[in-house]
Amino acid sequence: RVVMLKNVVGVVIGLLLSSNAFAENLVQATYGKWYGYPDGVVSISKRGIDEYANRTVDCGKKKYKIPQVAVTYSGSDLIEQINMAIEMSDDPQQLKVMSSIINANKKYNGIDVNPPICADGGVTFVQISNNTGLYIESGGDDAFYLLKKK
Repeated sequence: RVVMLKNVVGVVIGLLLSSNAFAENLVQATYGKWYGYPDGVVSISKRGIDEYANRTVDCGKKKYKIPQVAVTYSGSDLIEQINMAIEMSDDPQQLKVMSSIINANKKYNGIDVNPPICADGGVTFVQISNNTGLYIESGGDDAFYLLKKK
C-alpha cells in the first residue's frame, strides 16, 4: 500500500548521517528481491539498486550516470521524518506501521540514489531487518513503501 505525501521536502537529506559513494554494495544482507513496490520487484545486488546501476539521465547535451551512495541512518531521525510525514498524510496508517518497527536507538544501512539536479526526485532503500526494508521515492509527491524480502 502506498502513502502519497505532498510537500515533504528533504526526507532523505534530513535522514542522512553519513555517506560514501560506492562502486559495490558491501552490505550483503540487502542482496535479493524485495517485494511490496507496486511497479514490481526491487532487486538489490553488489551493484546497489539494480534498476539504477547502469542508468543515465540526459541533462541538456550531457548524459550523467545516476550515482548510488551507501548511507547510515539514525533510527530516531528516521522516525522523526516518518512522523512528520504522518502529520501531512490523509491516510497515515501505513506510515504508523513503518514508524513502529524502527528502533530509535539503532543505526540502519541504506542506499541513496541521487540523480543530478536536472532530474526529478530520488530513491532511498533502508534495511530495517533481514527481510524488511523501507523504500522511499522523493520528489514533488513522496511515497513510502514497506518491502519484504523473500
